[in-house]
Amino acid sequence: MSKRKFKKRDGWDFTEVPLRIRQGGVHFFHHYTAKFIPQIPEKFIKMYSQKRNNIVVDPFMGCGTTLVVAKLIGCHSYGVDTNPLAVKITKVKTMVVNKKIVEEIDDFIHWISSRKEYRKTNNTKSLSKTDFRQGEKGTFLFEGSKEWFRNDVAGKIKNILNRTKVYDEHVRDFIKVGVSDLLKGMSNARMDINVPTLPSRPIYIDKKHYYRRVNNRTRYIPVYSRVLSQVLRMKKAILEFNKNINHNLICKPKLGDARELSKHVKSCNLVITSPPYWSAQNYQKLHMLSFKLFGLNIDEEDEIGRNGHDHYQKDMVKVQEEIAKILKGYYGLVIGKDKRNREHLKLVESAKRVGFKLVDRFVRRLSNQTFFSKQIKNEFIYVFKV
Repeated sequence: MSKRKFKKRDGWDFTEVPLRIRQGGVHFFHHYTAKFIPQIPEKFIKMYSQKRNNIVVDPFMGCGTTLVVAKLIGCHSYGVDTNPLAVKITKVKTMVVNKKIVEEIDDFIHWISSRKEYRKTNNTKSLSKTDFRQGEKGTFLFEGSKEWFRNDVAGKIKNILNRTKVYDEHVRDFIKVGVSDLLKGMSNARMDINVPTLPSRPIYIDKKHYYRRVNNRTRYIPVYSRVLSQVLRMKKAILEFNKNINHNLICKPKLGDARELSKHVKSCNLVITSPPYWSAQNYQKLHMLSFKLFGLNIDEEDEIGRNGHDHYQKDMVKVQEEIAKILKGYYGLVIGKDKRNREHLKLVESAKRVGFKLVDRFVRRLSNQTFFSKQIKNEFIYVFKV
C-alpha cells in the first residue's frame, strides 16, 4: 500500500479551521486526550450517509464528538465506551434541555453567584492557617484527597457537590462535568504534567508555562468563580445545541465494550471511529481526580491497547467482526501512521479478512503538537463497505 495511492483532498487536514471552531459549541465541555476534531465525523457522515435519520455508531465513543455531530446533522446515533467518565461527558453534551432543566441550572447559577470569594492584595495573608492545614480537620472528598486539595478548595468543591443533590440527575451531571473539567487546575497537582502529579514541595517551577513560580499554599484559587464561569458557558452552548437538533432523534451513549458491540446496537448505516492506539492513553490516570471524586473505575485489563501489539490486533479483529454484524453501509477507520510496527496496515488487512471492502482512503497531516502526535505525523482515514 504505497503512499501515493492515498488521496489528499482539501478539507481533511482542517488546518484552516481555528481552535475556537474546532472546540466550539458543546465540544469544549471537558478536556479529553486524543479526541476527534468534529470536522472529521461531520465530513465523513456528509460524504457517505445516504439520507437523514441514518444510524451512526462510534464503537470507541470517547467524549462523544461523533454523537454530537450526528445529532446536529440529523442522524440517530449510538456510542460505546469502557470509560464511565466519557459516558457521563457525552450524555451531558447531547442532553435534551427542557424548561425544568433550564430553571434548575439557573437556580444553581443564582446560588453559586451569591458565594463570596475575596482576594487580598498580599496572597500570603489571603488564607488562614486552617485553609491549607492538612490532616483530620481537612475536608474529605475521597481517600487521600487532603494531599490533592487545599482545605479551602476542598470545602468549596464539597459545597458545590452537596448543592447538586437538590437537582434533577441531568442537571447534577451537567454541573459535575463542569467541575470535573476544572478539577486538576484547582488541585495541588503540577500544572506542567498531564497526568495528575503532586510536586515534591508546595512551591515549584512550572516548566510548561514560562517557568513561573507556583506556590500551592497561597495561590488564589477562586473555585466558585471558575465553576460559575464554566456553567454559564456550558448553559449557553447547550441551549444553542438544542436549537439546532431534532429532539426526536435517538442518541445513546452506553458504557460497554466495543468487542461486544452487537449487544448494544442491532444495526446501523455508518460506523466512524478512531480506535485506541497500540499504546493506549490511560484515561483512568489522566482523569484520576475525577474518577476518585465521583467513585468511577475502569478495569484496565479490559482496555484495548493496554497489553501489547499481539493483544491489540486480536482485540481489534473482534471489534471489526462486531461492526460487520451490525453494519449496512460504510465504516470509517481513523488511525495514525505507525512506521515501526505498521499497526495501521494490519488493521486494514484484518478488516478485509473480516469481509470489508476498502473503497476509499485519505491522509491528513496532524497539526497537534502533543508528544504522541510528534511521533505520528499523519493520520489515515480508511473507508470500508460491507
